[in-house]
Amino acid sequence: EGKRSDNREREVSGMVQSLKSLAVDLGIPVVVAAQFSRAVQYRQSKEPLLSDYRESGGIENEADVAMALYRPYKWDQSKPAHQAWLYVMKNRHGEEDCREELVWEPEVTRYRSAALPWEQEPAGLPF
Repeated sequence: EGKRSDNREREVSGMVQSLKSLAVDLGIPVVVAAQFSRAVQYRQSKEPLLSDYRESGGIENEADVAMALYRPYKWDQSKPAHQAWLYVMKNRHGEEDCREELVWEPEVTRYRSAALPWEQEPAGLPF
């Protein structure tokens, strides 16, 4: 099992390096979605950590920015149902270890900043 895990981590690291090279060569950002490991289930705090990325060595090393979307588990009745946070866990060119409170708007299938009402939100904001 350990050997298979090592091979998978090397494979993921190679893919991440290739995507990073592509981004640099083309001068464009490349967005990659990654799965978190299940280790978060066994922690008291369910908030995301950079080390939660599955086979994360390559992702942690190569990413310029690493973010995670966090919503409290459904059974946590103390939190509003549409509340979420965007965590910036790594940012080579700016602030990190910060989070932005978001609100889920299911009628338009998007997240938006909780700090700004819909009418005041800047155009082109991705959430």
